[in-house]
Amino acid sequence: MGKRKKAGIVMLLVSLFLAMIPFSGYAADAKLSVATSGVTASADDGNVPANTVDGNLTTRWSASGDGQWINFDLGSVKKVSFLKIAFLNGDTRTSNFDIQVSTDNVTFTTVQANVTSSLNTSLQIFDFPDADPVRYVRIVGHGNSVNAWNSYTEVEIYGDISVSASVDAKFSVPGSSVTASADDGNVPANTVDGSLTTRWSANGNGQWIKYDLGSSVKVAFIKIAFLSGDTRTSSFDIQTSTDNVNFTTVQSNVTSSLNTSLQTFDFPDVTPVRYVRIVGHGNSVNAWNSYNEVEIYGTVPVTPGVPVSTSGELASALSNASAGTTIILANGTYSQTGPFVLSNKNGTASSPITIKAANQGQAIISGGASLQIQNSSNVVIEGLKFTNLGNTALLLDGSNNIRVTRNQFALQATGGTLIWLQVSGVNSHHNRIDHNDFGPKSDMDPLIAYQGDNNGNISQYDVIEYNYFHDVGPWVANGKETIRLGLSGISLSNGFNTIQYNLFENCDGEPEIVSVKSSNNTVRYNTFKTSKGGLTSRHGHNNSF
Repeated sequence: MGKRKKAGIVMLLVSLFLAMIPFSGYAADAKLSVATSGVTASADDGNVPANTVDGNLTTRWSASGDGQWINFDLGSVKKVSFLKIAFLNGDTRTSNFDIQVSTDNVTFTTVQANVTSSLNTSLQIFDFPDADPVRYVRIVGHGNSVNAWNSYTEVEIYGDISVSASVDAKFSVPGSSVTASADDGNVPANTVDGSLTTRWSANGNGQWIKYDLGSSVKVAFIKIAFLSGDTRTSSFDIQTSTDNVNFTTVQSNVTSSLNTSLQTFDFPDVTPVRYVRIVGHGNSVNAWNSYNEVEIYGTVPVTPGVPVSTSGELASALSNASAGTTIILANGTYSQTGPFVLSNKNGTASSPITIKAANQGQAIISGGASLQIQNSSNVVIEGLKFTNLGNTALLLDGSNNIRVTRNQFALQATGGTLIWLQVSGVNSHHNRIDHNDFGPKSDMDPLIAYQGDNNGNISQYDVIEYNYFHDVGPWVANGKETIRLGLSGISLSNGFNTIQYNLFENCDGEPEIVSVKSSNNTVRYNTFKTSKGGLTSRHGHNNSF
C-alpha cells in the first residue's frame, strides 16, 4: 500500500475517533423571549411598541424624531450577542440607529453607534461583541434616509444565559430578627450564631421559629442542623410570607435524615418572600423541636426602574405606578402648569412605590409644577429638588406610610403666603419626613404645616426627624413658623406625632419656630442654633417636650 493511501486511512481513523469523543461545547445563541408588556418606548403614533415582538412583519412600532427609543426588558440578566431588526419600507430607505444595553434601566451603554440598515424588508442581523450582563436592550432611532420616522416591524434579540447571573447565596439574618412561638431558654437567635453547639428548642407539635429577611427576596432553599440529628429524625413544615400574617407552605411533612451537619431542603424558588417560618412536629423520639443552626439561601431580586426624562414621561409613570414601581428621574427640570399627581396608588411595606432622582438634587421640580400624593400609601419620595413657584411643593393628602427623604426644598419667593410641605386629609398616618434640606424661606406660612382633615383630626403617628431647617426670615409677628403641628381648631386631636433630631439654624421667621397645636405629641432631641424664636406648646394636651 502506498504512503499516501496509508496517510489517508490514518487521517480517516483519527477523524472517526475524534467524532466519537463527547465534547461539551457552549450553548448556541438563541432567540430570547420578550413579553409584549416588556416592550416600552419614548413615544408612538398608535403603532405600539408591542408590535415589534408579535411575529408579524405587517405590524410595526413608529415614532417620529431623532432620539426616539424602544426598550426591551428581557425579564432577567442575559448575555446578548446580536439583534435582528426588520424595518418598514426597508427596501426603499435605510434607517439609522444606536443599540444600547443596561442592567438597571437607568444607565445605558452603547454597543453599536450610528448603525445604518441595508435595503431589505426581511430581518437584518446587527452583530456586536457579546454584552453580559444585560437586562434591557434599547434601540435609539435617528430617522431614515427619507424622513425623521423610526419604524420597526419586528425586533428579535439573541443571546444566552448570563455568566454573571446571580447565584443563590446565604442571607444574613441577625439574631434580633429571629422569633419563635416558645423556647425552653435555648433562644431562637441561637440558630443564626454560626455555632452547632447552641440551639433553639421548644416542646410540642406546631411550635415554630421564624426568620425576618428584612426585605422581599427570592428564597431558593434552606439548610438546617438538628440537635441529636444522628440518632433521631425531625419532622416539620417550611412556610413563607410577605406580610408576616399570611403564610404559604412550600414544603410540608418534611423529615430530616440521620445527620448532625447542616442538611439542605430544596423547593421551587419562592418570590417575593420576607419571612420564613419552620413549623415543628417533633422528632422520632419525642415532641421536642430542636434546631442547632438554620441558613436561608436565595437572591435579592433587581427591581426594574421606570426611567423618565421629561414632564410627560413623569406624569405617565405616576398614573401607571403600582406596588414595586421605582420611577427614576434623570437629571433635568420637570415643569408643567399644575401638580404632578400620584392618586389612589398603593404600594406595600416590602414593595413601595418609589419616586426618586437618579442623582440626588439633580432632578428639579420647577415652574408651575409641584407634587401631590393623594389617597395613596407606602410611597417613597427621594432625592428631588423643589424650586417651584407659587404652589405647595409637596402635598400629602389623605395618604399614609409616605416617606419623604433626602430632598431639597428651596422654593422661589413670591412675596405672598406659601406652605412648602403640607400634610392633611382623612386617613393620614405613619408618614416619615427625614434627612431633607428646607430653606432659605422669606414668604409667609410654615415650611411644614399639618392642616388636619376638616373633621377636627390631625395626621397620626408621623415622624419628622434628621432634617435641616435654615435661613427663615425676615422676622414677622405671626405666621412664619418653621413647623406648625396642627391648628387651633384641631388642638384637641391626638396626633401621637414625633419631632426629633432636627437642626434649626437661623430660623428667625417669627416667635414660634415649632408651634404645637394638637395633643399627645413628642418633641425631643432637636438643636436650635442662632435662631430668635422658640419651641412653643401653643394648644393641646399631654404633649411632651
